Amino acid sequence: MLTERRLHIPGRPCLAVLEGACQGQTVVFLHGLARRGSDWNPLIASLGGSIHPLLLDWRGHGHSDRAGRYQVRDYAEDLLALLPLLAHHPVVLMGHSLGALVAIEVASRAPERVAALVLEDPPTPGFLHQVDATGYGQIFRAYQQLGGSTEPVARLASRLASLEILDPAGKLRLLGQMRDAPSLRFMAACLKRIDPNIALAALTPDWLEGIHLGPALRQVLCPVLLLRGDPAFGGMMPPGETDLLFGPVADLTRLDLVGVGHQIHGAATESTLRALWSFLGSLEG
Repeated sequence: MLTERRLHIPGRPCLAVLEGACQGQTVVFLHGLARRGSDWNPLIASLGGSIHPLLLDWRGHGHSDRAGRYQVRDYAEDLLALLPLLAHHPVVLMGHSLGALVAIEVASRAPERVAALVLEDPPTPGFLHQVDATGYGQIFRAYQQLGGSTEPVARLASRLASLEILDPAGKLRLLGQMRDAPSLRFMAACLKRIDPNIALAALTPDWLEGIHLGPALRQVLCPVLLLRGDPAFGGMMPPGETDLLFGPVADLTRLDLVGVGHQIHGAATESTLRALWSFLGSLEG
């Protein structure tokens, strides 16, 4: 069972954290843009009591407070301030998308607090530079329009399903043809609890201001598991840029998931669990 805590940090928004039983390695789960901590529930249910899970809601998401700024470095500063309150020992950070970018930044700046990283399809700077011309740009704009809505979840899910967006091949398709009904419903539930400004911030050129992914990765000395989505199915890591960025990582385990897009732990839960089990097991020695 997960219990919600609300953590107050002076000068920062109050952040909500779902916490499981204190057994095994502490793993802090960091969700992607416009999601919430419970996005990780399918993994947590399968991991059972083997870890001590902490599922964070970012500022402006879920049950956490809203804020005035939503650049990646703002999320990173929140986590840097939060980690001493979450654990007195190094933790594993598992981040998806935005969460993975934050995890890299935090590990590079506070290596003494991070035992390992699990990175799920962190968007590369090159991809983000042209995101507004992709289907994700259209989705982010829908997040901005629908975020914080008071409409019922079912109605919001229907509106999401009817969105016409570019698929990874550049063909216009309905989002409902690309995401199943439970995924759309969860997306709608998350949207009801976000600040619409989080999506607007992600579309601006300064979203990554102060974040230098290449230098940060070169400073990460802990073990890293990289789960990379397939760009042909919506992954956000072009192969050449990925090789350039992650080649210098000192201790890297990389898994490219062919045929799986950006939402790896949802679309390929069993593959994610197998990789995570093996990786966490390797840390015990």
